Amino acid sequence: MKAPQTSQELLRARLEEAFDTFAFGLELKRRSLRLRHPEWSAEAIEAEVERWVRSDEP
Repeated sequence: MKAPQTSQELLRARLEEAFDTFAFGLELKRRSLRLRHPEWSAEAIEAEVERWVRSDEP
């Protein structure tokens, strides 16, 4: 892939990187919850991930 040239391409590249980082963080949170709470359902894990995203927790 060529390097971004215009400000719009730079913005798009930064937004894509930010989205990828956020998506990676969500997947890490899901995996962490699955390991810590194997008894939880997929729905419970997703509800906890959503609660975490909306909170100020790190």
